[in-house]
Amino acid sequence: MDHHNDDDDVWEGFRLTGVAVVSAFIVAALVIGAGGAVLPALLDEPDAAPVLRASIDR
Repeated sequence: MDHHNDDDDVWEGFRLTGVAVVSAFIVAALVIGAGGAVLPALLDEPDAAPVLRASIDR
């Protein structure tokens, strides 16, 4: 590809940004969903609770 088209670069940038944003949303949703499920289990776990509370207090 010898000829350089700036429009292609712009669209590629938009596409990559879109992918990054969507990925970030998916990761955030997974973290929030997992956090909602995992945190109560961790708090019920006697060994994990002090570590978790210590990390929250920081």
